[in-house]
Amino acid sequence: MFFEFMNILDHIKAINPNVKFMLENVKMKKSSMDVISGFLGVEPVFINSSLLTAHNRQRYYWFNWKVEEPKDKGILLKDIVEYGNVDRDKAYCIDANYFKGGNPRQYFEKSRRQLVFEGEPHIDNPNYRKLTVKECERLQGLPDGYTEGVSDTQRYRMLGNGWTIPVISHIFEGLKAKEKQPDLMNILIKVKDCDMVNAGRLGAILKSNDFDFEIVEKSELRG
Repeated sequence: MFFEFMNILDHIKAINPNVKFMLENVKMKKSSMDVISGFLGVEPVFINSSLLTAHNRQRYYWFNWKVEEPKDKGILLKDIVEYGNVDRDKAYCIDANYFKGGNPRQYFEKSRRQLVFEGEPHIDNPNYRKLTVKECERLQGLPDGYTEGVSDTQRYRMLGNGWTIPVISHIFEGLKAKEKQPDLMNILIKVKDCDMVNAGRLGAILKSNDFDFEIVEKSELRG
């Protein structure tokens, strides 16, 4: 997937060498991280979502503009739970399988799947629950009810796979409009077996399992 990203980025750079980009990934071996940095030409910035939410989510971000480390907002897990007791300040990282829930033994012995307790949090307490969807939305910095419209299972999956919004907002705040960026409406992407579509739809196209593309400019279509 990374090399598909690089392929797309290289095509766009051919039209706009100053294009801004961002890539996010989980913690990894330094050797793998060095490969990504070598291709992108920038070093990653490590940001833990815990600085901006009650979520311990450690990620690396590659982008080609300057951003200062965000300041700790001091948001605690106890501040965002709807009810019950917790035993830590920051929640364990939620993932796409969090909807399955956990149990006290797994929680205390393997440090996985954040739990909320009725009464004192301990391994022998049978009165526990997983975080609600609303609480997971808060961990990712989303408004309550933002993911409504699909099943709770899908909501948990989306939240486990998604970005922490305050982190991404902080990174994007570093973008300065010092130079006019090209109008994306004038950049078109030709996708295999599809019509010409605006570059803004590229994200949706990439969800396809089978695609080829080339970037052309509108001027090339005039004749």
